[in-house]
This record gives sequence, C-alpha cells and structure tokens, in this order.
Amino acid sequence: MTTGPGYRLTRGGSDRRTPKRRPHVAIITSPVKGFNGSIVGVAFTDGVAESTIEGALLYFDRKGYTIDRGETADKPVAKMNKDELVAYAAEYGIDLGDADTKKDIAAAVTAVVTSE
Repeated sequence: MTTGPGYRLTRGGSDRRTPKRRPHVAIITSPVKGFNGSIVGVAFTDGVAESTIEGALLYFDRKGYTIDRGETADKPVAKMNKDELVAYAAEYGIDLGDADTKKDIAAAVTAVVTSE
C-alpha cells in the first residue's frame, strides 16, 4: 500500500488519491515594528511572518498581533460550529474517524491543520 503526499488512509485501510488542500496562508504582523525572530515556531522578518498553523494564529490573535487571512481564508477552527467543522473536514479531505462531537471533530481538524 502506498502512502505519502497525495494519498490518505481511509477507515477501511484503503488509500485514495485525493490530495488534501492546504489551508490559506495568513500574514501576521508583529506589534513590535521590525521584529526579527521566532515565536511559537513562526519566523518573523522585519515584523512580518506567514503561517497556516491554527494554534499559532490563535496565540498571535490573543496577544494583539495583526492577522491578515485574506479574503478567501477560512474561519478559525476554534470559532467554527459543528456543521462548519464537518464541512471544513470534507473540503480539505480530513478523515474524522469516529469523531462525532464538536470537541472531537475540532481536535481531528486541528491535528491535521497544525501538522502541515
């Protein structure tokens, strides 16, 4: 059985050739003008960084950083309701397994989003 980029293992053990779509890249601007360095694994150059890591974006949002998700960006996982999470998982090809509660579905989606 082949796994890797372009493949994902399904519940039955078979693989499907449906590549996962990547979340949109968010542009993060530091409140400290010209900051260079790394915070929560995200590298800043001249006060600006890019990331798709939802956990990092939530951190930056709480700490007052400016986050530009672009016009087509998705709503943050933490702010989605159960139906939105299920639709998001279907759109990005995320296998939810046995997850049926909002908390379990959000955990499954977040695990995939933060691992990419």
